[in-house]
Amino acid sequence: MDSDGRQDRRGLKLLTDRSGEPGGFVASAFEPIRLTQARRWAELSVAELAAAAGLSAAVVEQYEIGAVQPDPDVPADLARVLKVPVEYFATGRPMCRIDAADVHFDDPGSASASDRAKAVVFAEYIWELAYTLGCRMRFPALDLPALEQGLSPADAARLLRDHWGIAPGPLAHLGATLESRGIVVALAPATSAAMARVGTYATHTWGRSLIVVAARHTQCVYGYRFACARALGHLLLHPCPLPGDRTQALEADRFAAELLVPAEEMDRLCPSPIHFPSPAALARQWGVPTEVIRRIVRDRTPRMRSIEATRTLHHDREPVAEYPGEGPGLLAEAVVRAHNAGFGRTELTDELRWNSWLLAEVLGEAQIGPHLSVVH
Repeated sequence: MDSDGRQDRRGLKLLTDRSGEPGGFVASAFEPIRLTQARRWAELSVAELAAAAGLSAAVVEQYEIGAVQPDPDVPADLARVLKVPVEYFATGRPMCRIDAADVHFDDPGSASASDRAKAVVFAEYIWELAYTLGCRMRFPALDLPALEQGLSPADAARLLRDHWGIAPGPLAHLGATLESRGIVVALAPATSAAMARVGTYATHTWGRSLIVVAARHTQCVYGYRFACARALGHLLLHPCPLPGDRTQALEADRFAAELLVPAEEMDRLCPSPIHFPSPAALARQWGVPTEVIRRIVRDRTPRMRSIEATRTLHHDREPVAEYPGEGPGLLAEAVVRAHNAGFGRTELTDELRWNSWLLAEVLGEAQIGPHLSVVH
């Protein structure tokens, strides 16, 4: 070992030693994939990033494929443009690479490739946060039943209710139920138009199942619940996603409807068209959008269709935040518990090499705007 305690005569250097110039350390331990990840999160093309950082597009491309190592001063320029700490680009921490082809997108036709790329990065960030926290506490184990080949979506939903021990009646506290069964749920950043175009999506990667719910669903608990149930259907029914496939989309819809509004219980509540309650009342009772009740009605007798057409199907906006147990809370609770155990937000962001704003976005804290107070 040399006198500086960092490098021996064989040229080995401890990458955990960040003494000296940070840019020099990061340049010597530069992780190309991190550059691509940060660029996609920032919604910049290679050319746009290059222009903002004072580089050529060809050089940035070489950085991203690992063909060229950046000069010591370059990581700081990239970090400034991409709004990440310089250390973000350094190797040495776990990361999860997700292929967009392995993601169930709610409506892939309305989002561009760059929109979906940003959504994939968000899922990777969720995985990184869960992994880092999971090294310090035990997360719930994934608990999804194995399905027999050819099982219908409705039968799969009934099997899941039985496997999870869900009592007859409405499935309350859906978010908490999913998280207690090892599925990490997160809200997409409300400030991102790209994420809004992507909608709700789900994936299973590196031992974790993830569901990201579109921010628009936070304003209506009914739509939020159905979006979660639909994403769960994809995770359970479709190990091989087919983006835009109509069959998979319909199967996910049927699974979600049966999971939240079991047909057997609906038959018991509504034995005949004459005794069919208000669809709006049923929507509130079962915690689903009125459109779901409409579909259930249309699948029954023609007479019930005519009754449904004469009813007003409407419910007020009811934010998810007003329903404890419905929204995601696992990651936020894990952060609090880590803090109480001496691993606070500063230590967490340092280990992740994030800034505080990125952590807030991943935790869903950036959904709420600033509060104004009136001084008298």
